[in-house]
Amino acid sequence: VKEGLRRLPHKGIGYGILRYLSAPREGEAPFITEPEISFNYLGQFDQDLKNNVFRMSPYSIGASISDTLTKRYALDINGMITDGALELTISYSRKTFMKKSIQILAGLLQESFREVLAHCVEKELPELTPSDLSFQGLTAGELDHIVEQTA
Repeated sequence: VKEGLRRLPHKGIGYGILRYLSAPREGEAPFITEPEISFNYLGQFDQDLKNNVFRMSPYSIGASISDTLTKRYALDINGMITDGALELTISYSRKTFMKKSIQILAGLLQESFREVLAHCVEKELPELTPSDLSFQGLTAGELDHIVEQTA
């Protein structure tokens, strides 16, 4: 993921320019691609709240919007860390997805996060990737080969 993000020219500003600031050329269709999934990581709240008079409410806030409104995204995933644990909420339209499908998705997400966590915990030292180094165009495989040759 890090390598993919770092390869985006100018941190992806071109998308915003193309999407919001450019008029279509004559004969071209307008750029109207809309994402179907929203993922918003809100941050790590447990450290901010540890020494503060405020704390997270244990009660549900209820629906933030009416169920009758058309949802902007097919899936709206929000995540935050509280009490040392990552918590994800998945909002979806019951007209589009069955509850069982979302439960399966949630289970797959949980399994994937655990695999990533297990991978990271087993590492004694941070793993370098090509974008951590100043070699332009170096692939992950080439970096692995260099590390093997010098270890």
